[in-house]
Amino acid sequence: MKITKIGADVITVDESNYENFCSDKIHIIKLDFKYPTKEKVFEIFKNYKKTNRFIIHNNIRFYNYTLRDISKKYYIMNVTGDPMITFFKRNNKVVLNIWRLIDHELDFIEDDGGLIDVLSNLEVMIVGPKYYERKKDIFNTWPGNLIISNGTDI
Repeated sequence: MKITKIGADVITVDESNYENFCSDKIHIIKLDFKYPTKEKVFEIFKNYKKTNRFIIHNNIRFYNYTLRDISKKYYIMNVTGDPMITFFKRNNKVVLNIWRLIDHELDFIEDDGGLIDVLSNLEVMIVGPKYYERKKDIFNTWPGNLIISNGTDI
């Protein structure tokens, strides 16, 4: 498992900061445009040349169409209220944000077997610090990326 640090390894880019330039490699960029355009997306590719992984959570059709022929990897993050099973069925590269799960889904991943099952279908997961501490032994054997978040920073 690799812990991905918010603000250093993972950042959010939107209309207010997409023209910023960064020569350092950012591991993952969350694209958070209210009104995405190809120009904005390609500006990010130009300004963050070393970044090859992106998270999207809205305007999925636009991003699928725009990014389908690009050699960059992108993950779709679950949306609050979108059932976890349906989310996994519709998407094959996903980021699971536990802050967006409903109670019975949280109960499922609270069980070690449920968490292991979910992790087998993920490369990236967003969890809270307390959850990470409780499940550290399981996460330490997982080869994915873990983003530890307070729930409002990504």
